[in-house]
Amino acid sequence: MTRSTQVLLFLLFAGALGGTSCAPTQSWEDLHAKSLDLARQGRYGEAERLGREGLKVAEKRFGPDHPNTARSLTDLADLYRIHMGKYAEAEPLYKQALAIWEKGQGSDHPEVATLLEKMADLYKKTGRKEETERAEARAKEIRSAKR
Repeated sequence: MTRSTQVLLFLLFAGALGGTSCAPTQSWEDLHAKSLDLARQGRYGEAERLGREGLKVAEKRFGPDHPNTARSLTDLADLYRIHMGKYAEAEPLYKQALAIWEKGQGSDHPEVATLLEKMADLYKKTGRKEETERAEARAKEIRSAKR
């Protein structure tokens, strides 16, 4: 057996064991679910890798302005904000997701309020009081208008 055949068999066997490797044929739904599951298990590095791959798949499959793309952005930002303390990486992802929801569903959509609340938490953690207050006030306004 040649070395390249051995490597190929190893890769095929490793994939059959259901590892977290990201095959190019994996669907956004699978990548998204696996990333969330890995985050729940505390496997943040792997969750980040699959979250980034899921984001690429979402952008390609659904387009840059689709709600699933916004979900991928939000989940990756949540991972950074909540579990990894990567606030600088989280903020632009939240802003991009917010823009998608506002453009597609309107500025008073409940998901906009949810994102604003998450951004307020991020701003609070980074000591940005004025931005925290603005985001909280806007989220509260959206929530009270929906009642």
